[in-house]
Amino acid sequence: METDYTFKPGDVVRVAIFELLQQGFTAISEYIVTETGKISIPEVGVVEAAGLTETQLEEEIKQILSPSILKDPSVTVILLASQQRMFSIFGDGIPAPGRYAIPRHEHRLTDALAMAGGQRQFNVSYIYVSRSMSDHGTSSDLFDSALDIDVLEPPSEMDNIELPEQSD
Repeated sequence: METDYTFKPGDVVRVAIFELLQQGFTAISEYIVTETGKISIPEVGVVEAAGLTETQLEEEIKQILSPSILKDPSVTVILLASQQRMFSIFGDGIPAPGRYAIPRHEHRLTDALAMAGGQRQFNVSYIYVSRSMSDHGTSSDLFDSALDIDVLEPPSEMDNIELPEQSD
């Protein structure tokens, strides 16, 4: 079951507030969620962002703005980048090892290999996948969670694959 992403320290968010600085114009700025989980918007103040979704952060900013700063605020929040939505890939058989952004929720191992230039070696016996296991709880769960490691082994029938004959 997919759930909306909740902000974490290190995330980069874009906040757009209509008519905050000038009538008829939208003020757009980018902020990094601090290690304490906050963003600081000069005209608004310090806002708790960690643990909130885009929609929840929009509502939080609207509550701060209304009615003292703006009568009926229009706020849009978008996640631009996340350190938590990254993966690292390395090994002797990887042409372009490094850190890559996970572009979507259902990113597969084969997609990750393709992003890193494919696989140069055909005799790979094992691929190790490690990930943090959390129950979609609070951000502190990330530090308490265990590391889960999967070992993917090639199928034993690998030698029995028959290739179609080529016609001349």
